[in-house]
Amino acid sequence: MYSATGGYWKELERSSRMLRLIADYRRADRARLLAASSLRTAEESLTDVATRSGMKDKPVLALAMASDALVLCSADDKLKEDFLDARLVPKVGRRKRSVYPMEQPGANRRRFLGRRRCRQGLCS
Repeated sequence: MYSATGGYWKELERSSRMLRLIADYRRADRARLLAASSLRTAEESLTDVATRSGMKDKPVLALAMASDALVLCSADDKLKEDFLDARLVPKVGRRKRSVYPMEQPGANRRRFLGRRRCRQGLCS
């Protein structure tokens, strides 16, 4: 999922490559537009909350919350800690959020992905 509003979108707009990639995913029905109201609600819930990663990553956390993202792919350790903190970014139902093991060997990354199932054309 992606949003065409909010702080994270402002960052993406700086990259024509990312905008083309999102457009390609959208045409292939591999990305869905998130309602602006859902993102606003998530952003408001993080307004007065202290995070390890500071203000710069709050748009990422808000997008994760609003879209019910279960996996984060990032090299930012503080963002990863915030994403996994259920007090900041609550679980999706009974499902915990997790971080893609970028630094690990290929076999571990494939195993991680193999445990996830796609629903409605989008992976969780």
